[in-house]
Amino acid sequence: AAGVIVNDQPLYQSIPLTEGETGLLTQWTMTEAERIGLLKIDFLGLRNLTIIHQIIKQVARDLKVDIDVEQIPFDDVHVFELLSRGDTTGIFQLESEGVRRVLQKLQPEHFEDIV
Repeated sequence: AAGVIVNDQPLYQSIPLTEGETGLLTQWTMTEAERIGLLKIDFLGLRNLTIIHQIIKQVARDLKVDIDVEQIPFDDVHVFELLSRGDTTGIFQLESEGVRRVLQKLQPEHFEDIV
């Protein structure tokens, strides 16, 4: 797993940095970085995809509902309303406070707004 902080200004102007074995590292926690408006994006292993697959299988078994991820629409108005409100608790990659703020500011209405 790895996390990357995204900003439109050089990070050394905003937060303390240190040299690590693999490059520059922040000396702040994710919460501290988000508090000043920085966006942290996590890059996680494929274990998360395994969890999603297990959930799909459990829904099929318990609720008798087959979910085909290839058929999930990209234009569901209700989804974009949730995203625009920052109502993303439990949604993989979208539940951190920093991402919620970005979504509320962005007010996405189309899939292309968030990719």
